[in-house]
Amino acid sequence: MLLLYNIQSNQYKLTKNITSDSVKHAAAKQTPVVITQQWNFEETTDSKDSLFKFSDSTKHRILLIGDSEAGGFKFPLSKYCNFNGHKLVGVIEWNCATIFNFAYADTVQAFIAKFKPTYIFIVLGLNEVYARDINARIKAAYILKNKFNSLPYAWIGPASWIQDYGISNAFASVAGDNFYFSNRLILPRADDQRHPSNKGYEIWMDSVAKWLARKPNAQLHL
Repeated sequence: MLLLYNIQSNQYKLTKNITSDSVKHAAAKQTPVVITQQWNFEETTDSKDSLFKFSDSTKHRILLIGDSEAGGFKFPLSKYCNFNGHKLVGVIEWNCATIFNFAYADTVQAFIAKFKPTYIFIVLGLNEVYARDINARIKAAYILKNKFNSLPYAWIGPASWIQDYGISNAFASVAGDNFYFSNRLILPRADDQRHPSNKGYEIWMDSVAKWLARKPNAQLHL
C-alpha cells in the first residue's frame, strides 16, 4: 500500500499497491510505504534558537529513505535543511521494512529519478535489531548502496532501544565512514519505548548534524 503524506495538511492519501517480483526475503511483501512528495516545511518560531548554522556553499536536494524511524526523523531534518538552505524534496518511509525491502524492490531507483536528489539520508535498521543472518543483510546493503550510483549519502544506523545483534556493524561495513552509529545515543523514548520521542528525534538530529560537521569530505553541512 502506497501512502502519500502531505505535511501541510497532516494527512495521508491512499494510492495504489506496490508490487514487485524482485522483492525477496522481505518480512511482508505488501508493507505500507509512506512517500512524502515535494513540500515546504514551515520553520518553528524557536528553530533559530535551537539550531546552529554552518557555512556551506553547496545547497542540496535531499531524499530521506528508511523505516518508521525516518517518519520521525524527517521533522528535525527538515528544520536543519530549511535553516541551512537545503531542501528536503522527498521521503520514502517504509514502515516495518528491512534492508531486504529497499535492496530488492525498485522503489529507490524510481524515486531518485522522480525527485532528482543530490544527497541521500538512509535511516534504517530498527526492525533488524534481532537479526542474525548478517551476511545476507550485508549483501543486501551493498545492493542498496549501488542504487545511489555516485550520489553522496549519510547512512544513519537505528536508534534502537536495545543493543542489536550486529546490524549496525553490518551496515557500517558497507557504508564505511558514511555510517553513523545511533545505537550509542541515550534518547527519550515514545510510549512504545522503541521509537524515540519527539524530543528524542531532535537530540538524534542534533547529534547527526554535529557528526557531519566534524566529518571530513561530508559534502553536506546541516
